[in-house]
Amino acid sequence: EVQVYVPYWHDGNRSRTHAARYEIYHQNGSNVVVVDQHAVSYSTWISLGRYNFTTGTNGYVLVHDAAYISGNHTDPSDFTNARTVIADAVRWRRVN
Repeated sequence: EVQVYVPYWHDGNRSRTHAARYEIYHQNGSNVVVVDQHAVSYSTWISLGRYNFTTGTNGYVLVHDAAYISGNHTDPSDFTNARTVIADAVRWRRVN
């Protein structure tokens, strides 16, 4: 299982994005998971799902700095309403 750590922020997460994009590269390809960091009310680990990884390969997680989904959220060129993407930690938990 792949998890990301989203810490609580001093402004109560009001400046956090509703659409942080995480791209998980694993044994079978890649998946994109969108996390609403704005909804996090305390520091926590959030699951990005369960994937197979082969020992010694190049599996990884990419955090995108574009916190925007067309038609749903703030225009990224409008810096007065911009949202912040927080990337603190990623962990892999073995699940049998």
